[in-house]
Amino acid sequence: MYGNEAGLAHLDHLSAYASAERRFNNEGLNFYSLLGAVPTKFGNFGVSLFYHGYENYNEQLFAIAYARKLIDQLAIGVRFDLVQARIPTYGKTSTATAEFGIQSEISQSVILGAHLYNPFQIEWLENETLPTIFLLGLAYSPTPKIWISGEVEKVSDFKENIKWGIQYSFLEELAIRIGFNTNPALVSFGFGYSLTSGFSFDAGSSVHQELGFSPLGGIGYRVKN
Repeated sequence: MYGNEAGLAHLDHLSAYASAERRFNNEGLNFYSLLGAVPTKFGNFGVSLFYHGYENYNEQLFAIAYARKLIDQLAIGVRFDLVQARIPTYGKTSTATAEFGIQSEISQSVILGAHLYNPFQIEWLENETLPTIFLLGLAYSPTPKIWISGEVEKVSDFKENIKWGIQYSFLEELAIRIGFNTNPALVSFGFGYSLTSGFSFDAGSSVHQELGFSPLGGIGYRVKN
């Protein structure tokens, strides 16, 4: 639901997740999200609410996603977004766009994915369009304890951004993570902890050499059969 809605096709439990981030520890760069997903025999559905900003300027996004497997090794997904910006003095504006994703299990340990956001060059504000973003990613799990992933991100009119990360599971319940980002240059680290009750907790931060830390945290719940 965050990176590629095609991954929603692999969900087999009713799930929910909420997160918060304070980017560069700046009040104007608060990010909040609330997600929910439900599997059905017709495919899997998800809903997302995102909020970014503060009292004097903020953006909201409401999205509905759908994903399904075409075959066991291939999944596709689509998401429809309603985006809104609000400035108390000037009012608000809104528009709609879409996202498309695909994931393929090359083998039991390798997954290839691609994602396209806003392919239609939709105008957002006067003389300003929403960016078109293309992502191509690869994930490799050499053992059940190790997960390695890499991604190339191309935002229209910006230089490519290369991201990669490693997750290592010390225990079945506890995992540690580290990641790197080239544009801008960031180092990220964190951990995740899962309970047998279905709850999961995540915490971490990215670090920019000049702008500092961006602490974040999340809590999830998966309904167990």
